Amino acid sequence: MAKSDISYVFKAQVYARNYRKIQISAKSTLNDLSEAILRAYQFDSDHLNAFFMDGKAWSHAAPYWSPHNEEEPSTDKVKLSSFDFKEKDKFLYLFDFGHEWRFAVTFIKEIDIATPKPIVLESKGDSPEQYD
Repeated sequence: MAKSDISYVFKAQVYARNYRKIQISAKSTLNDLSEAILRAYQFDSDHLNAFFMDGKAWSHAAPYWSPHNEEEPSTDKVKLSSFDFKEKDKFLYLFDFGHEWRFAVTFIKEIDIATPKPIVLESKGDSPEQYD
């Protein structure tokens, strides 16, 4: 099966009982996943963000930075398919460096289906207010 026909399912969790399960194409980028998480939570995407693949905020071990940040590597250049995700792999998505919204992201599974646009498969809990 071609990677273009493969999709991933992730669980993005902002609080203990508040999460979204998102299906997204394996050929999408980390930046696409960022946008999908923000849309799922009805957040404006007007802040810098980063993915920390070791799950630790501000870690230098495996960070990927939003395209508008000066740091590299940039999330718009890194495809999800470049990772060797295993079931229950976890990483951190940090949005808005001032407020520091922390989303624990878990890889749920790979599926043999094309996903042209990200889909929210499951939603639990109301979206928190982005701005207090």
